[in-house]
Amino acid sequence: MSIGSALANAASGLALSARRAELASGNIANAMTPDYARREIAIGSSRTGGVTAGPARTAIDAAGFARQLSAGSDAASASTTASAMTRAAALLSAPDGSNGLPARMTELGNAISQAAADPTDTAGLLAVLEAARSVTGGLRNAADGLQQLRAEADAAISASVETINDSLIKIAELNDRIVVERVAGRSTASLEQSRREQMIVLSSQISIESVPRDHGRIALFTAAGGMLLDGRRTEFAFEGTGMITPSHGLSDGTLGALVVDGHAIAMTSTGLYVGGALEAHFRLRDEILPRIADRLDHVAASLVTRLEAADDTRIAGQGAFISVGGNALDPSWGPGLAGRLSIAVQTDPDAGGNLITLRTGIGGSGSVLAEMSRQFGDPAADLAPTGDPASRDPTGHLAAVNAALQSKTHSAEQMAAARAAIATETGATHAAAVGVDTDRELQTLLTIENAFAANARVLSIVDTMLRELLEI
Repeated sequence: MSIGSALANAASGLALSARRAELASGNIANAMTPDYARREIAIGSSRTGGVTAGPARTAIDAAGFARQLSAGSDAASASTTASAMTRAAALLSAPDGSNGLPARMTELGNAISQAAADPTDTAGLLAVLEAARSVTGGLRNAADGLQQLRAEADAAISASVETINDSLIKIAELNDRIVVERVAGRSTASLEQSRREQMIVLSSQISIESVPRDHGRIALFTAAGGMLLDGRRTEFAFEGTGMITPSHGLSDGTLGALVVDGHAIAMTSTGLYVGGALEAHFRLRDEILPRIADRLDHVAASLVTRLEAADDTRIAGQGAFISVGGNALDPSWGPGLAGRLSIAVQTDPDAGGNLITLRTGIGGSGSVLAEMSRQFGDPAADLAPTGDPASRDPTGHLAAVNAALQSKTHSAEQMAAARAAIATETGATHAAAVGVDTDRELQTLLTIENAFAANARVLSIVDTMLRELLEI
């Protein structure tokens, strides 16, 4: 080996040691950084002697990262659903059934029964009035709260679409920069790290799968095969509704739909653009919350129908003492009955009415409390249109609606907890595969130190040899 070769070999070794030390120290510094993948460098031998080092690359576990993205998407969907359902269930009652609408309806039934036992007792009539106010107020609050949750889901869809578009733009830009850096032979580790971070953000909104392309570029598709990014970027759009009423729906165009590349698409479980928080927000706005509101409307209709049947003093078109603006129940009113019930002005003393109409009927010429008590307690299949054929009284119907909602909410919360645990586990597994092992990095630094010392020793010996030759 010539002196020149020895110098070249030692110099390349020192350069490699410096580069490896830089990467190892950077890895150690980022050991606690979430989703950080360790940087590695490919080492090879040169034909002319010495060593060569390629650009730094991040550690890759493609299968593990795909599982992390999928689990994150599922966790975001489950968490979004469970959070909204927990709030919806709280509108009806506490998880143990206390201090809620079922308890208020029970109080109304008891008050009517007690008043029927002594129709002349004014205190008993006042108890019926206060219980009725409590029930109608609770129904209105629950109905309004459900529509508020729908409006929040609508606003969240807008935010999700903005996040999706923003992430796709950033990933497309990172794709281009990675291609440029790779062609120039420079490291793309930082750019790849940033791209992975954006993919994690994107997966929380919609399910994604990545496909490698040339020169480090990637293409993105949904789990169902919808194209997100493959050279061309898919453009998402959505127009929020703002205030939402019970009559707002997707089928009649009063609610905004998801628009993909200029085409409105249905967000169904079999669609192409599903998964993540985006689908969950659509399901809440268009399916889950309207279904709860519909069941509340049927409970309200059951109550009003029974009270109207008990009062034979009403004239045509006139409602019972609980009604919508004093009018008789009309099926053509559409959704939202629970949110419109109130005490009739003929009965409400605060509106100039007379409490005595609870005993005599709205027409003021009968005795309706006994029949009202009987009607209130008679079982009937009032919720059959919602898929519940059981015969109950209004209290039983409301208790069944509440129990079903509490049960589904509990299941949703359990699902969210399970999905979050899976997401945590897959993230930890992926981190273990590509993350930083500080013990290993410290061992690498010791190896680098020894290699550096050896190469430095070669340079020192060569320097000594050259000095002796020059002194001859």
